Amino acid sequence: MKRIHLNQISNNDVFNILKETRALESLNHKNIVNYLISFIFEDLLYIVMQYYEGGDLESYLSEVVKLHEVEAKLLLTQIIEAIRFNNAKEVVHRNPSPNNILFTDEFKDNIVVN
Repeated sequence: MKRIHLNQISNNDVFNILKETRALESLNHKNIVNYLISFIFEDLLYIVMQYYEGGDLESYLSEVVKLHEVEAKLLLTQIIEAIRFNNAKEVVHRNPSPNNILFTDEFKDNIVVN
């Protein structure tokens, strides 16, 4: 869940964030995080997404000594599929960094882009 303090950002930023949440609703792909709901409560915007228990790519990369070629290819293929899907929907991810790429479970073989 993301929490955004609405009183600390401009009206234009609030508008853009709400526009982004509407875009999230339309994204249904196996490699994109599932958006559940968003709501405002006491000057906070909450964006609720599905929980994935596998952790993020940034943490995983700091734990492994070496990423094997087959594993890297599998991960990159899934990331590219998510980016292609977003591009087809005219959605651009502003921060596709390793901490925004999540493993769906502890087996670390499927990812979603957050």
